[in-house]
Order: sequence, then C-alpha cells, then structure tokens
Amino acid sequence: SQGTLLQHRVVPSSSFVGAMPLPDGTNGEKEDPQPSLEWKSKDDLKDVVLYQGLLSPPCVKIRCHLIHNGVAFTTKPASAGKPIKPGGSYKKVPVLTVGNRTVNDSYVIVKHMVPIASGQPLNEEWEQKITYKLQPSIELECFGNVSDLSKFACAMGFPKCIVCCIAPTMSKKLPVNFRKTYPDLPAAVDIGKEFHTAMGSSKFFGGEQPGPVDISYYGTCLTFMYLKLECGHNHIEGAGLKDWWQRMEAVIPTDKIFPPKK
Repeated sequence: SQGTLLQHRVVPSSSFVGAMPLPDGTNGEKEDPQPSLEWKSKDDLKDVVLYQGLLSPPCVKIRCHLIHNGVAFTTKPASAGKPIKPGGSYKKVPVLTVGNRTVNDSYVIVKHMVPIASGQPLNEEWEQKITYKLQPSIELECFGNVSDLSKFACAMGFPKCIVCCIAPTMSKKLPVNFRKTYPDLPAAVDIGKEFHTAMGSSKFFGGEQPGPVDISYYGTCLTFMYLKLECGHNHIEGAGLKDWWQRMEAVIPTDKIFPPKK
C-alpha cells in the first residue's frame, strides 16, 4: 500500500498565515525554505531524491517536471501520516531533497526547482490554480464516484474484497468532508475550459512547446487518466483538451512516469 487515499492532501491557499519553519527546520506547506536555497542553475540540482507515493498526483507532477527537464533523480517510497524522512517533521508527500537541502510541498518544490530546471519563469497564478483548485476538484469527483474510488483504492494496494464493501459508503462520506475543506471549489471541467481558453490557438499553454504550466496540469491529471478513471476522461473531454492531451502524451509518455504494468 502507498498509504491512505488522502496521503497527498493539499491545504487551501487561504489557510496559510505566515512562514514558520517546522521543528526540523524544513518548510511547511506553501512556505519558502529557510535559509534561502542557493540553486543558480540546473548544475546545482545534484543528488536529487524524491520521497513519493507512486500514484499521488502531486508526486506524479514533480516526476513529470524532473524527467522532462532532464534532472537525474532517485525515488524513495513514502506514506503520509508519519515523518517522510527519518527524524523529519513533515508528514505528507512529496518531499524533495537536493544535496543537503530538503523542500516540502509540491507547490513549493515547483516554485523553486522548476524555474532553475527549465529556465522558464514561474506562472504563479496557474501553479496555484492547478495545486489548490484543479487537483482537489478532480479528487472530489474521483472520491464521489464508486467505480473511480474503487479503482483508485485497489491501485493504491487496498484489498479488492474490502474496497468493494466500503466504496459505496465512502463515496458518499468523502465528498462531504471534502466540501468542508473546500467549500468554494469550482468544477474541474470549468478550470479545464479556462485552461483551454488561455491556450488560444497555440499547441500548448507554453506556445509551440510545453511549458511548466502544461507539465503541472498534465502531471496532476495523469494518475486519473493512467488508471482510466471516469473523472479523468470526463475532465479532458469536457474541457476540450483531448488534442492537447495527446500532444502532451507524445512529449511525456506514460511509460516514462509509471513503471510497466505486470
């Protein structure tokens, strides 16, 4: 098992008050690492380790960025609810270590690592939208669909016999709890349509080639498409992103992100 279904849960952007390092000195969610990272070029991104859940959407997003930008890295499996690193304070995935520095939280990792790795500036508006609106919105749809929830849980390693028994009940309870955390969450398809409109006539959000926003959007949706879940298919089709998705698959094939199925 990769841990609980909600192992990668993100916190709404409105929930943050100020930067307070965790007891181990690393950053909390949406907080910048202190002292400041001294990454000046891709050459500084050495000895990179990603602590992750294989199917966790934000972890998949980070893998997509690392692979697309040619950053060598290794992975270590991790489950939420306990320190991700031995002796650490942070209890969610992903966590990225580069040399002797540790960066927690997918948004913060993208914020600091991707501009260095890609040579392109951060689009803060869209990265926040992808992290704090798109991801939880698709998850909400996944958890509210008995079939999707069952497939997701089984893929995470939960026994099928147990999943079949609890999925109908959980598909009703999880969305209720989700809505308490995200009371004003837009429908995923509406975010997708906004993304489609922002691309205009370009092949990608980044123009003729995919940029960081394309990769973050693709990586966030990839688990749901990889598992052939209705929520993923409905999102891509409903937002008019089918052609864009096929172009992204050609650039970052699924088999580069997930190990071959046995």
